[in-house]
Amino acid sequence: MEMFQEPYQNYLDRYIAGEISEKEMLKKTEYFKRWKYNYHLYRPIILYAKKKKLPIVALNIEKEITRKVVREGIDSLDAKERSRVPESIDFSNTRYRDELRNIFSNHSSKSFKNFDEFYYAQLLWDETMAKNVSRFLKEHPDYSMAVLAGNGHVMFGFGIPDRIKRRGVRHYKIVVNSMKPKPGIADYLLYPEPIETAKEKKIGVYLEGDENLKVVKLVENSPAKRAGIEKGDIIVAIDGVEVKSIPDLKLELFFSGEKAEITVSRDGRRVKIPLSFEEPAPAHK
Repeated sequence: MEMFQEPYQNYLDRYIAGEISEKEMLKKTEYFKRWKYNYHLYRPIILYAKKKKLPIVALNIEKEITRKVVREGIDSLDAKERSRVPESIDFSNTRYRDELRNIFSNHSSKSFKNFDEFYYAQLLWDETMAKNVSRFLKEHPDYSMAVLAGNGHVMFGFGIPDRIKRRGVRHYKIVVNSMKPKPGIADYLLYPEPIETAKEKKIGVYLEGDENLKVVKLVENSPAKRAGIEKGDIIVAIDGVEVKSIPDLKLELFFSGEKAEITVSRDGRRVKIPLSFEEPAPAHK
């Protein structure tokens, strides 16, 4: 799974083995810090793997190394960091570069200053994931493997597929979920029926920063506004569990029910506030 990064493999293994809970696995793998998409999108797959005792492989390189390499170069890495980077990175596919440029221009990212940074990061991700796919298959020749990654990493065979082929893995099929496919983008196309995915719980506040849970603004008619949370409050706990960052907050909210107790620091004292995520009944005229 692209959604998990290499250094946290041990916690995925321990979760599948039943040694730690799902919540602890998400905390230890830093899921809510390192992946921005709604965990509900992947949870059925992860629960299925747990039930069937199927290994989940953390495919991706840690973002700290990606960020350092794209901004300061390979030479900026120390020996330990350098050992994490794939030995070779293939820059030869100009068509892939052109496709990525289109993606970058259509979905400009705040994470990268320019296309070159994005392009280098993409190749680091591709090569690292390909390295981990080929390693697993070589170590487990009796296994087949389903690789879950974004379309950009597999389209036309350019990203991960070309790089596992270079590493000796030649028997694979590419499957993409695309409503506007281009000729040759994949071996198979999925056209699934739309399904409802549970939404992430949000209390409806703007915070001062990832590591500072001070409320700077409230969303009108949000759970926080209805509950009486105020601008200037600092969120310190959810259902009695201390939270110190946005990833902590997201984790506790994910496992909370439709009602939760939020503790805030207000004027130097702690205030406990009941919070409800249930939509209020419409007012009748």
